[in-house]
Amino acid sequence: MRSRLQTLPISLVALLFFVMTQAEAAPVTYDVFVNTSAVSGTSGFLSFQFNPGGADAQSATVTISNFAFTGGSLAASSTNSGGASGTLPSTVTISNNALLNELFQGITFGSNFSFRLTFTGPAIDTPGGSSSGSAFGLSLYDSGEMPLLTTDPNGTVLTILFDPNGGRAVLTFPRDENGSPSVVTITEQAAAVPEPATLLLVGTGLVGLGVVRGRRRMKE
Repeated sequence: MRSRLQTLPISLVALLFFVMTQAEAAPVTYDVFVNTSAVSGTSGFLSFQFNPGGADAQSATVTISNFAFTGGSLAASSTNSGGASGTLPSTVTISNNALLNELFQGITFGSNFSFRLTFTGPAIDTPGGSSSGSAFGLSLYDSGEMPLLTTDPNGTVLTILFDPNGGRAVLTFPRDENGSPSVVTITEQAAAVPEPATLLLVGTGLVGLGVVRGRRRMKE
């Protein structure tokens, strides 16, 4: 006796597979909190970058949303390079389509700021077939563009690395040479999983279509 899935017409099997794979593919989302109380009142800059590791890196986009800060203020103007568009505190998108893709934002630091990162695109949904990954980075600088609150000489306080096969690594840096904890707290949000009732509804609907087709054939 064949399984119910095997008795479905090929087109319905393909549709069911598409629905199942679409349900599994989901954006990668992080909530980020940055403690800047140690430099509150200091003028400086934020740098958000999302860059490919090589020319063959799969395309991807990061959306920066829900930007909020306590104390301090953002400068009226910012600089977008490469695939970056938008301005804070509104939604910003950065695609990894150039060598340098960056939002460079002036800021007077308050006690903290926070935002959400959402990564989408082929490099996230269907990774593979490339020898290069991509990297997201957040850097903090003072008014002279010297690193703030990090031991990284480039000013980076947070890096998220995406390897060509879909692996991910999140790196933060100590605040100072004494090994003080990073100023960054990052939390990955669980991918949305379809409710069992929704999957059952989809499955029942497709099976129902198969039954209707079967009855029509019997009548012919």
